[in-house]
Amino acid sequence: MQIEAIYNKGRIELPPHLHLKQDVFKVRIEIPEYAYSEKGADPSSDWQSKMEKIKKSVLNMDEKALPELSPKQKESLDAFQIREDQ
Repeated sequence: MQIEAIYNKGRIELPPHLHLKQDVFKVRIEIPEYAYSEKGADPSSDWQSKMEKIKKSVLNMDEKALPELSPKQKESLDAFQIREDQ
């Protein structure tokens, strides 16, 4: 059976007169070309590019521009140094 429905922000709105017998079943959806974009189709590549940008920005930071370590941060660094020395 083919029907027309409306996609509305992640939800498929079926005609109100249609009563379905099952709660879960497969459907086939045809999406018109004007309604989608291939950009961001692979979320892992988007995530990787964001991480690469962060990495580059951190590596290019001037150490003088970084804020001073808090006493708690200094204490943690000292603790790690003690571990490495043992």
